[in-house]
Amino acid sequence: MFRCAVKAFFLASVFFVILPSAMADEFDEGLNHYYKKEYLPAIRKLQKFIEKKPYPETMYLIGYMYEKGDRWNKNKAIRFSPDRNKAFSYFEKAAEKGNAEAQYYLGKMYYSGLGAGRDLQKSYEWRKKAAESGHMKAQYELGIMNMHGAGTVVDNEQAAYWLTRSADQGYAYAKNRLLSLRYIFINDLKDEPYAIYYRGVFFRKGYGEDQNDEQAWKYYSKAAELGNPGAFYDMGLMYYYGRHVKHDNREAFNCFLKAAEKGHVMAQKKVGVMYLKGEGVRSSVKDGFKWLSKAAENGNVYAQRKIGDMLLNGKEIKTDFKAGIKWTELAAEKGDIYSQRKIAEIMFSGRKIKKNLFKAEYWARMAAMKNDKKAVELYEKIRKSLEKQ
Repeated sequence: MFRCAVKAFFLASVFFVILPSAMADEFDEGLNHYYKKEYLPAIRKLQKFIEKKPYPETMYLIGYMYEKGDRWNKNKAIRFSPDRNKAFSYFEKAAEKGNAEAQYYLGKMYYSGLGAGRDLQKSYEWRKKAAESGHMKAQYELGIMNMHGAGTVVDNEQAAYWLTRSADQGYAYAKNRLLSLRYIFINDLKDEPYAIYYRGVFFRKGYGEDQNDEQAWKYYSKAAELGNPGAFYDMGLMYYYGRHVKHDNREAFNCFLKAAEKGHVMAQKKVGVMYLKGEGVRSSVKDGFKWLSKAAENGNVYAQRKIGDMLLNGKEIKTDFKAGIKWTELAAEKGDIYSQRKIAEIMFSGRKIKKNLFKAEYWARMAAMKNDKKAVELYEKIRKSLEKQ
């Protein structure tokens, strides 16, 4: 986790070169102390920084240092023991602002009871927030909690879902734990539609099985006959990309539609996109927007960004600036770079909305930290405007 924190904040340190000199010194000095593992002076500098700019990433880093402590520093003057209560406080502030690392740590602290009273339900809830943002370890640990009923009911289907998402990101522990689920699905739950579906997933992705599209198709077909939405969706993907079966957009669309009608979010997004593009179905902006809206309401970031764009631009549907801002901000809060830059541009320009340089600066910075060149240029413009005030 230390390396993850360093990697995230290395990007921040590079980016903060363009901050005003006094603030840049404050942040850079704190960061330099952090890299030297001189946590106490790092905390002092960064605490001053967040008084002016309460960015969640900086609050997370302060929490991280409080959680780790600095008991072995040769310089006795800056030695200090971990302070889990303070760590919890900073993690909580950052987590509430959407920082996935902080959400993950908050989940761990609620699980262990360090820095907070032990609360497995809250541990599950915060880990889920981090997992939904793509946090690999949170996805793995959420899967384990679903397997054992920790903070939630035992749910092997959800366990398979989260462990698979973690394994898809290359997390070896998740791949190994899927072997346990594979045994359960083969022996104890062999007639359950979701167990049959995940047998197909394991074959398609090579988790605990030799990769085999023919076997994957066999299990997907069985699960689809029993009404499993994931099976319809994955069959749609196989038709769409021509894996094991001949490429066929019409068949792909029909499979996606069946999954979408059963509430499968990725299928809802796919159906919406195919309607807009006229892939496998007659082009329809109305139907495309309808299905993308369903996916957006169910939390799909791409769909939130797309319908936000459609509502803001007014080229394909009637303009609704207020709704467009709402959906774009939701996507931005989940880390979508394009949406972060879009919100920054709108807040900076004051187009059809009250100009807000502070918000514009925040969102431009968030996008720029991810190496978005346009966002870096925009951030520089916003900073110059702020300096003139």
